[in-house]
Order: sequence, then structure tokens, then C-alpha cells
Amino acid sequence: MIVDGDSCHMYVTRKEDSTPPWGGPSKIVHYVAPLSDMINGWKFSDVAIDEPDAIDACLFRNSQGSITMIYRNCLKNEPRCGTFWATSGDFRHWEKQGLVKGGVENVEKHGFNYQEGANVIYWKGYYWLITDPHYGLPVYRSTDGKEWTYQGLILDKPGKRLYGNTYGRHASMIVTPANRAFIVYQVEPLRDYKEYDDTRLSIAEQLCFLQIAELKVEKGILTCDRNQQIKLKE
Repeated sequence: MIVDGDSCHMYVTRKEDSTPPWGGPSKIVHYVAPLSDMINGWKFSDVAIDEPDAIDACLFRNSQGSITMIYRNCLKNEPRCGTFWATSGDFRHWEKQGLVKGGVENVEKHGFNYQEGANVIYWKGYYWLITDPHYGLPVYRSTDGKEWTYQGLILDKPGKRLYGNTYGRHASMIVTPANRAFIVYQVEPLRDYKEYDDTRLSIAEQLCFLQIAELKVEKGILTCDRNQQIKLKE
């Protein structure tokens, strides 16, 4: 979601059916609500990205003042999915820019078959992008929101909290008015990632919990200590 004036814009993955394991063809659709009614005020606006494999839209204001959307899509005639971006000046008309530039698509170097669940914040002078390749969260940094440099993984080692013994997944980052940043992420503590077949997960393996940790920037690198006790108010 992204706020513009007295309205909020939400971009949602909509599946056409429930074909296992993750549903059939998808689109990214656009809803709008007034900030005065964020519960019942949502109204359908339009289809933003009409491509059958587009999912997981993330939006942010780029350095030029327009809106950037990053989303996962599948490449034609290639056996993998990629991370794409598009730009808009009015939230309704999108200019597709192709694959995200820089380190995000360097799968040969990083060993990622694909990345989904993108999320971006602007904090401490940089844009920070995280994705989810299913074994920790890659971190990318950019000065303009266009060209991204890979900085390594966070939440790729087991934590000591209850249910925190596995990878961090599908995360969102939050910057507070006090200029602190937090990451909220999903864990699946009973899932066996060595036997990676989404179509054969048991009910127990699909059990999910949300956890939160504070982000830091140390020597220009985004870090996260998932074991550190945090205080949301200082």
C-alpha cells in the first residue's frame, strides 16, 4: 500500500482459481480507500499489471517523485521467474521497465532460482530492497531506486526465539517517525527446506508465525539481529 494525499492505494495479487499448489493465472489489481475509512472504504479501481504470472507487488516513491512498482513475474521461454519493475505518475497507468537492474537478477552469482515478496523502504539516505528466495532474505541497496547492489543475506540463520529456528520469509520493513526501522517476517518452524516440494507440504509444515526484529545500518550495510530483545517505544 502507498498513501497519496487523503487516499491509500493497495495493489493485490488476484488469482483466477485455486489450482494447486498456488492457484491459477494471476493479475495485480488496484484498490483505493480514503484514509478516513481504511476498514470498509476499499473500492476496486483497475487492473494494474495484466500478466498471468505477476504477483507480490511492492510500491515506493522513487528519486524522481513518481511511483515504482516491483513485482515477481515469469520470464517467457526461460525456466525461472524474474523480478520486474514498472513506473507510474498517477497510480493507474504503468510503464513496464523490464527486469530490475543491478544485482537483483544476478542469479548465477547469488544462487537464487527466483525471488518473490519484494519490499522497499527509504532510510538513512538509501533505498533498501529485500526479496524472498526461500533461504534467507537478500538485501539490496540503491541511491536512486533503479540500480540495485547486492549486500548479502539477513535472517538466513536460525534464531533463538520461540519458533525462530528457521529462515525469515516474506517480510515487510517499517520506518517509524523516530527514524527507527523494523522488519516483520514470516517463519514456518516445522517446514523441512531440504525436501523442497511445495505441492507436498503437510498441514503442520504450513504452520506460520510472524516475528519482528529491529534493523540497523553498520558501515553502510543493513543488518538484523533476530535474537535481540527490542523495545518498540524508547
